[in-house]
Amino acid sequence: MDMAAGNGRHTQFLLDKGYNVIAVDQNITNLINLEDHPKLTIIKANLETNSCAPFNRRVFQGIVVVNYLYRPIFQQIIDMLDIGGILIFQTFMVGNELYGRPRNPDYLLLKNELKKFFSKKLFILDFEQGYSDCRSKAVTQKICAIKK
Repeated sequence: MDMAAGNGRHTQFLLDKGYNVIAVDQNITNLINLEDHPKLTIIKANLETNSCAPFNRRVFQGIVVVNYLYRPIFQQIIDMLDIGGILIFQTFMVGNELYGRPRNPDYLLLKNELKKFFSKKLFILDFEQGYSDCRSKAVTQKICAIKK
């Protein structure tokens, strides 16, 4: 699943690798160019009002979350992963307000926040946090973890 898929950059990458993908976003306009792909399901959902309701009974082998943060669904992300399923999560953290959006602390992770929460039920394969100028200047956290 590509959660908060946005313009579909990660959806396209996963499709190119041969994966079946469910792309979820509240605005699916930017995903229309991919809609005819046989391995893609596009679901319009507001994850902040519907939570992850459409997926509570669904089990995923992988979930990708990039540049999106809504803490109330952290536990549901874990619940949606199958045993052995992979979580790849990258988003902004405190300090990013120096370089751009988001600046609102509600949308910025605290130091080690992803690691602290997800290590309770997932085995952390890799974790990084801090300044990056890879695509643009930002302060982020990145985690790759597998469900135990």
